[in-house]
Formats: sequence, C-alpha cells, structure tokens
Amino acid sequence: MQYRVAHPIDPAGYQAQLAIGLGLLSEAASFEHKLGRVTAPTLVLFGEHDAVVPPGNAELLAARLPNARVEILPNAGHVFPFETPEAANQAITRFLLE
Repeated sequence: MQYRVAHPIDPAGYQAQLAIGLGLLSEAASFEHKLGRVTAPTLVLFGEHDAVVPPGNAELLAARLPNARVEILPNAGHVFPFETPEAANQAITRFLLE
C-alpha cells in the first residue's frame, strides 16, 4: 500500500488496462493482432506462480511475436520485480547482453 501511495498509477493506463480486461475495446482496437508487427527482440518474462496471468500465457504471447524469447522466473508471482528482483534483473541483463 505504501508503494502504491508513493508511486500512483497513471489513470489513463489503468483505464486502458481495465477496458481490455473487461472487453470494452473493440477487437480492431486491441493490440493482440498487432503483435506480429513487433520486430524488435522481445523478452517475455513471467513469474512461475503468477495467479493473475498464468505463465502458460507466456508461450501464447511469444508465439505472436516474431522475435520473442520466454523466461519463467522460479518462485515468483505476478509482481516478480518486487518478489524476486535479483532474478528479474539477471534475466533482463542476460537478454540485453545477447
């Protein structure tokens, strides 16, 4: 709670995420069908115990990105940067150095 008070969420981004989650955006406006246009190398990083977005979705997402690599962080959930910051940093650093 203290972190969120010190670092508030941008309302526009939060509303967009809610709209997607609630299915309020049209399919044409959805990002899902635009993922194939992302040509940059992409790291799809998930926590092994993510209960919000299960890690099985990592492969589904990576399959739509032409140049993606998946890494699942052990002993981590949805907020892995706070739960296992060292493992998250190592995964990102390895990806950037490849």
